[in-house]
Amino acid sequence: MRHGRAAVRAVSVNLADARVEFGQGFEQIDDDGGKQAWRLHGLSGGLTLPTRPGARFLGLTIAAGAYGDLTPGTCAINGGPPEPFDLSCDHLFFPIDHVSADRLEARFEMEGLGTGELVIREASLLRSPSRFPPE
Repeated sequence: MRHGRAAVRAVSVNLADARVEFGQGFEQIDDDGGKQAWRLHGLSGGLTLPTRPGARFLGLTIAAGAYGDLTPGTCAINGGPPEPFDLSCDHLFFPIDHVSADRLEARFEMEGLGTGELVIREASLLRSPSRFPPE
């Protein structure tokens, strides 16, 4: 078994793709760098995006909150168990190896608004090269 960077591959998901749907609760904004991002305004919201066979994790790049911002939330994907997260770092990873569908339906629930908001900048699928067909 190989370890390290070569053992895991990230495939970017274009958030402007017509198959990506930010549902009620999200609004499109320009982030600090002038790029498009999506902000959860409130305590809950949904995101639907395509996946690929062999994907093991959904990775999200977010706008990290203030240092030490532990505003808690959960993300449930395709009816799976809610996975806890907080806004203290700029990368979130959620397991998706239980998903057999070709689409991911992520439901975000924040426990409070705290000092930050969930702002999604990028998404990617993480996979093992040996488990994904070639692109």
